[in-house]
Amino acid sequence: MENLQLSLKDIEIATNHFSPKNRFESGIYWDAYKGELPHADADADVDADANTTVVAKRWDSKFDDQFWREVDILSKRKHKNIISLVGYSNEVNEKVTVYEHMSKGSLDECLEDSNLKWMKRLRICIDVASALEFLHGGDVTVKKVVVHGNIKSHSVLLNDDWNAKISNFELSSIVSLNQDMEHINDEKSDIYSFGVVLFEIMCGRLAGVDGCENKSQSLGPLAKQYYEQGNLIELVFEDIKKQVVPESLTTFADIAYKCLNEDINKRPKASEIVIQLKKALELQEDYEIWEPKLPIDYKDIIQSVSKHSKIDNSMETKEDIYNMFTKGILLQDSKVLFSLGSKGERNEMISARMFSRKNHTSHKWLSVPESRFPKVLKMHDSSNLKIQIKIRTQYLSPCANYKIIIIFKFCSPTKSQAKRIYVNLKYKMGNETMHSYFATWREDGWMTIELFQFLNRKRDTDFEVLLESFSQCYCGRHSVYIEGIQFQAIENASLKILFGFDSVLINYKFLIWTCNLYAGET
Repeated sequence: MENLQLSLKDIEIATNHFSPKNRFESGIYWDAYKGELPHADADADVDADANTTVVAKRWDSKFDDQFWREVDILSKRKHKNIISLVGYSNEVNEKVTVYEHMSKGSLDECLEDSNLKWMKRLRICIDVASALEFLHGGDVTVKKVVVHGNIKSHSVLLNDDWNAKISNFELSSIVSLNQDMEHINDEKSDIYSFGVVLFEIMCGRLAGVDGCENKSQSLGPLAKQYYEQGNLIELVFEDIKKQVVPESLTTFADIAYKCLNEDINKRPKASEIVIQLKKALELQEDYEIWEPKLPIDYKDIIQSVSKHSKIDNSMETKEDIYNMFTKGILLQDSKVLFSLGSKGERNEMISARMFSRKNHTSHKWLSVPESRFPKVLKMHDSSNLKIQIKIRTQYLSPCANYKIIIIFKFCSPTKSQAKRIYVNLKYKMGNETMHSYFATWREDGWMTIELFQFLNRKRDTDFEVLLESFSQCYCGRHSVYIEGIQFQAIENASLKILFGFDSVLINYKFLIWTCNLYAGET
């Protein structure tokens, strides 16, 4: 603990000699002062001349045991949810402990803060439960646990980000794991106290009622009564009542109620409380964060999942589903790959198995490990494709800008050093012959070539094109793999693509003219 010793003179300067103006709290054992201490955080990335805001507890000299107990516990046990001891001083009959400053103060002062939303409250609960799990878990080297002995909302401190840390260890006890049952009971008393804190956070009020001597009206017994009657929602803090998902509240209330069990042996361990609180948070996050990111018809999309898509049976949360969609999922007997973009835009890639070939003698179907589809189309002569694409999209976002991309790669040539290469894909739309000249390499070894861009006016869109040939200039007569056609949403699309198609009857001359017009303007 030697490296934690601070100069009393430095602490006095930091607190303006323990000025009454700097004192912000008084306890049974100490007075607390706010101060500015030079270089208090050696690991902080701050200016050399900067000061660090700290809290200094000046202890009553009569409570020597409590002072050393707190120093001993905090100097040996580091955890992100336990207050950090910056240092201490024991000079000229002055005992002072110095801690990191928690800007939002103690939890009891924030219970009625409407800015403290339900998810933030859940995270605070998880922080405190995690600290208790650490303390009760025991130090495996010396086989000892710490019983806090003073768990209450006033002992929970909050920083700018609403992260919670346990403080006030002066009543704590260090217990050997092999000691008698009395100490286990002390540990369970921490759990009961924490259960009361859980209900305080849920109800937005302190456990004790001012001026009320009837203990049955304190929050612990009252919450148990309402829980058993099925009316707990009536006690929920009004400012968060509309935010709370019923499943999240039920999971939270169940574990909080178990903490208050009169039978000590039936109270949960801190580790179990952490699990249940994280589950409550997960349920709330699913509703607030992940469900809004999912397509409205996500349940219908899941029902179309191909047997080739690997869906984990344990996948229960909306976050799991969202992550599955962003990676891409095979639908319709593995002929369609549906995916979501970073902003929720819907993308659709259609397998070459949905195409028809006018040249029936020069192709075959192969499995290619790099493909997202089970089979890709191999055309033996890239200069004579004659691939007819006539499809209807089903999953695109209405009123979104898209580009249409053919995904392919040549069988023989090695990957070029250039990111873009000249391939001159010739294709027909209606009676118009068109060209896309340059293809781009992707990191996975496939190449993409863009046909054109359009504004999609509705989800279901008819599309028809005939792929005729690649130029022999680069490709020669090499074989080519055709994976499929992709409708990829464009972020931050410019005005030059604000046109659309609704069916095969589109006026292609007008489309080409529009492309040329806007290209000329840019």
